[in-house]
Amino acid sequence: MVVSICLSELEDKSTLYSKAITSISKSDMAESIIREMREEDNAVPFVVYEFNFSIYYFCKAKMIGDALKTYRRMQEMKIQPTVQTFVNLICGYSSLEMYREITILWGDIKRNMEDGNLVVNRDLYEFLLLNFLRGGYFERVMEIIGYMKEHGMYTDKWMYKCEFLKFHKDLYRSLKASNARNEAQSKRLEHVRAFRKWVGIV
Repeated sequence: MVVSICLSELEDKSTLYSKAITSISKSDMAESIIREMREEDNAVPFVVYEFNFSIYYFCKAKMIGDALKTYRRMQEMKIQPTVQTFVNLICGYSSLEMYREITILWGDIKRNMEDGNLVVNRDLYEFLLLNFLRGGYFERVMEIIGYMKEHGMYTDKWMYKCEFLKFHKDLYRSLKASNARNEAQSKRLEHVRAFRKWVGIV
């Protein structure tokens, strides 16, 4: 019953995902830069905004190689990326369905968080979660959910459930842990089941 109800409204709910994926490309970059400057009290050098604009432009044009080169140059110059930097890159990867690369970028984000150089907001966490969900990286999905819980952030279970049903409705539905071909599949099954239980899919 839950599945049929969710599927009937999936188109409307999946629009939320589409909006999240395309929000950066629809926003005015100048406004984004001004907002970020205000939020950080002008503590970030202007060169960061120039790099972010370049990355945004390359990602919007689907020139992900150039966007990545710009990001690597930031790292070489010891320039600290911001949340906007990572949103731009994730948006670029997502538009090309390069979900594996987003998992690698998540590693960079975590390192910056652990070093105290980056405070991740709810929008970025959810953007990551939706991309990992679409790409089928359920270990990363549960990891993001854990971070959001830890920071007391709202999680939209209904939207995540609908995204799961849209892309992975029958994933491992009848497979038993004892029938998993290898340890990797067994662990993935465990994470898929944990997610299904968390969003209330039986």
